[in-house]
Amino acid sequence: SKKWIEMKLKQKGIKQEQIGKYMESTDEEIPLRREIEKKLKGECIKTRDEKEKIMAYLYRKGYSVQVAKRILEEYENKPQYMNT
Repeated sequence: SKKWIEMKLKQKGIKQEQIGKYMESTDEEIPLRREIEKKLKGECIKTRDEKEKIMAYLYRKGYSVQVAKRILEEYENKPQYMNT
């Protein structure tokens, strides 16, 4: 996740300005979608409890709450994510 990468770069002594430039060019959505799809195993989100569990998992992994919420909405009760 972006937060984890940023923390590791700070630990290595890289200046915040350089980290900021790098982070602007990093797209968080691609790995976030992979994490969601790995958790869902081709299914859609069926319950609020399931969504909250996935949100908590993503938060612990360091993903942005706002981005995670927006992307998770795409996976709620959408037939294209269900195995048929």
